[in-house]
Amino acid sequence: MNEAWTGRARVVNRLWQIISAVSIRTKILGIVLGLVVLLGVGTTLVARDTLMYVMEQELELRAISAANDLASRAVDPILVNNLYALHLLTRETQSNYPDIRYAFVLDTTGQVLAHTFDGGFPAGLIEANGPNQAGAYHVAVLETNEGRVWDAAAPIFDGRAGTVRIGFSEAPLRRTIDVTTSQLLLATLLVSAFGIAAAIFLTWTLTRPILEITEAAQAVGRGDMGRRVTRWANDEIGDLAEAFNAMSEGLEKAGEVREERERLRTTLVERVIAAQEEERSRIARDLHDQTSQSLASLIVQLKLVETAPNARARQQSLMELREQLRTSLAEVRRMALDLRPGVLDDLGLVDAIHWFAERCNAEGLNIEVVTSGNLEQLPGKLSVAVYRVAQEALSNVMRHSGATHAQVKVQRVEDELFLEIVDNGKGFDPAARRDARHAMGLFGMQERVELLGGEFHATSGVGKGVQIVARIPGLGGNGRFMEEQE
Repeated sequence: MNEAWTGRARVVNRLWQIISAVSIRTKILGIVLGLVVLLGVGTTLVARDTLMYVMEQELELRAISAANDLASRAVDPILVNNLYALHLLTRETQSNYPDIRYAFVLDTTGQVLAHTFDGGFPAGLIEANGPNQAGAYHVAVLETNEGRVWDAAAPIFDGRAGTVRIGFSEAPLRRTIDVTTSQLLLATLLVSAFGIAAAIFLTWTLTRPILEITEAAQAVGRGDMGRRVTRWANDEIGDLAEAFNAMSEGLEKAGEVREERERLRTTLVERVIAAQEEERSRIARDLHDQTSQSLASLIVQLKLVETAPNARARQQSLMELREQLRTSLAEVRRMALDLRPGVLDDLGLVDAIHWFAERCNAEGLNIEVVTSGNLEQLPGKLSVAVYRVAQEALSNVMRHSGATHAQVKVQRVEDELFLEIVDNGKGFDPAARRDARHAMGLFGMQERVELLGGEFHATSGVGKGVQIVARIPGLGGNGRFMEEQE
């Protein structure tokens, strides 16, 4: 049983593979042509059977009518025994009905009184039919070498004067039905031709936009994001074309954004490397120009202490040596703070932002720092990123905005950290941000935030200042920052 079902399933799968491999045009043509042929042949067969039934009924009625008419007219010749007149009457009846094959009259004993056969009366024809037991007419279908014959028997004078027999050939009926069937088949052929033409037009209408979309999709797959398709009609395929165009446009814009991001990323990397080299050069200069000079002065001062002629001169040299040590220590601390503020490690993010804001205030900018929520014991990676974003933003405010006031908000809401920096500077045109001088700074801040899984938004307008908002999630007990910290 299982093997039988497996075999059937294999056959069905094979048939489905063959059907699915056929093109849509061929499927539509096959469906339309199959329906037209099936409908045409079915209609022809039904019409043929119906026409055959109706014409057979009509032929039977004609046979009964002709037999009754001949029976009523044959009464007088039979009563006067006028066989010649009876013969003429049968001939006249045959001439009045072209499809009558024969007509003959029998007396009450079954003897033939008159007939229309030219080559002799056929044997066995008399016994083939006759009036029914009630003495009424009767119709029988006889199979002959010339085809089927509808034989009608009608009594003469209620059977007391004999019987009339008339045979109607079915051949004319068959010819009529054959002609009608041929005409129906011809009409089916013409309709099939029209259906094929309509199906070709329909398949062209349906498949042309689909093929165009397929070619466009292949072009997009090769990287041609500017490819578009024409909307042929306001139907589902038209909606598909519109959806494809929208998708292509979105991919094109996404590609442009990706290229721009890659360009900015490359520029940022170059700037980072350049900044690293510049910072190394600055540190090298500071070490050479300040620290090394200070150390050299210390060596000279120590030599003076050693060679001091008296205690007073030695005391003076020691005081100068102490002052030089303080100066050198201050320089080293300044260099360390420039590289990374110690307050960020010692006291945390909030105090580090306050410290940098105070340095900016010393330059003439009024900065307000607002904090809320639990900002203690934040992960080091997060603290550094937020501090660097705030540092870059405030540095941009000082260098480019011309602002007199800025506000920094740092707040924690449940497991999310929000950073907002707003200034009252001259702002910039967002549409021209790609070419603005501070574009790299914004991109660098955005990169820092997005690397932490956050969101970064910068909004501005000419004369409206700049608003920078960063949202960094995942600070809860199950957040990734807590897991990294652990």
